[in-house]
Amino acid sequence: MRLATQALVPVVAATTRVALWGDDLEFRRAGVLGAGLCASSCVFTKIDPQSVEQARGVLEDFDVLFAEIRNGRKVDISRVMLNRSSLSHDVIAVSYWREAVYGKNVQSDIQVLFNLSMGVHFDSSIVNPAYWLGEKEHESDDVMLVNDVSSNPMLRPFDERDGFAVYVTSHCDQQPRTDYVDILATIIDLDYYGRCPPVGNEVPRYQMGTFHNAFESHRTALQVTNASRYKFYLSMENHVGDGYVTEKLLSNPLRAGAVPVYLGAPNADRLPSIDGTGRPWFINVWDFESPQHLADYLGHVAANDTLWHKYVDWHGYFFKHGKEGLFPNATRPIRELLSDGSHFVSPKALSDNIPAFKQRRIKVSHRRVNAVCRLCNLTYLNDLARIHPLLPRVPPLEETDWRPRLFGEFYTTMRSS
Repeated sequence: MRLATQALVPVVAATTRVALWGDDLEFRRAGVLGAGLCASSCVFTKIDPQSVEQARGVLEDFDVLFAEIRNGRKVDISRVMLNRSSLSHDVIAVSYWREAVYGKNVQSDIQVLFNLSMGVHFDSSIVNPAYWLGEKEHESDDVMLVNDVSSNPMLRPFDERDGFAVYVTSHCDQQPRTDYVDILATIIDLDYYGRCPPVGNEVPRYQMGTFHNAFESHRTALQVTNASRYKFYLSMENHVGDGYVTEKLLSNPLRAGAVPVYLGAPNADRLPSIDGTGRPWFINVWDFESPQHLADYLGHVAANDTLWHKYVDWHGYFFKHGKEGLFPNATRPIRELLSDGSHFVSPKALSDNIPAFKQRRIKVSHRRVNAVCRLCNLTYLNDLARIHPLLPRVPPLEETDWRPRLFGEFYTTMRSS
């Protein structure tokens, strides 16, 4: 008995048949809402096998499987459905990872059944980003492209940045960043905004006035302008997993021209340089033995404008080459992410870079639509599977792994307290 399917995005004259397996909301976030704009015609159809028996042969009518992988869902069904030997033709299987923790319980023996991965992670086969530098997230972001110190906060001079460091968060009790920032705040001059006050701070965040309110208005021009008062911007991810890098590093601090101080992906040192020179553009918390060692280095950089400028010298390259020229030595998936994507999405769809799709408070940028439209091009997918195949993703670090590595001498104190 053939499993009944439901078409989500009907497209005229379909040539590529894509099966969607997973949560509808996750697919909307991935960009499937914009699939009707793809340059290559295809049809996206939802499947939902509820048993091993239903999973047998369910992919017979499809060319591509796009599966949202989360917490080891339906492992037995996955094994049966992805058994290509039972099909009359090959099916390209693409896994989707939006968050670092989604794959926490997905073992490598399931991951390797897929040909490619798509997700926020910078080492995905197809990068489906939250945001990268150059993404137009707001109408006022045009100012980022203006090479004028008086109007572009990114270019605010070193000697006009009277604040030392700023941290903005509204997701509380996320580790390891919560404990790390609480310690760091006792050592450096840190302005802390958001809904999560640091330990020992009795001032509710919502009473901190217009400056705080500007930060609460996420990614607006006013937030960037206020952040540009600081030399350093603490960029702390919700989770620490290989490859999982978001706008906390790749957009917010860079727009403000502050030097990012990054705690997130343990393999962030594999990120390419912005201008291709190999010079650093962020300070990696994993490089320091403890919060005190990091604080000492930040003080050293803040006292030396030449050293501070080393981290922002990419600005000149940016204005010369534009956003498409960023990260010139990056991997193919990142370079394709930064291109205009016109060979995947119709040029008309790219005429407005402001996120074009809003449903259930979901904003989908054209780069996410580009990523989804790549699924419609079988020649492209087969080529990508040869040169950038999926590599099994390791789970996010556990506390027993990251705490001694990040906190050094503070770790001993924490264990004894």
